[in-house]
Amino acid sequence: MSAHPLGPLFLDVPTMITLALGVQGASGTTSVPLPVPNNGALRGLALCVQAADGAAGAAVRLTNPVAVVIQ
Repeated sequence: MSAHPLGPLFLDVPTMITLALGVQGASGTTSVPLPVPNNGALRGLALCVQAADGAAGAAVRLTNPVAVVIQ
C-alpha cells in the first residue's frame, strides 16, 4: 500500500492498466464485463482491482481493493 493524494493505493503502479472509464449510476455499483480468453494457463490467476470514485461536487477518492480470481 502506498500513500496517494486520493487515498490509499493498494495496486502496483508499474503494472496498473485502465479497465474502464465511465459514470457510475445512482445504485452506487458498476459492472465491467471483460472477455477472458479460453486459456487454461489463466485459471487461478489472482488480480486486484481498485477504482476512483467521486460524486458531483465531491472530492475523488480511491475505493477499497477487490481481489478477483479467474475460475
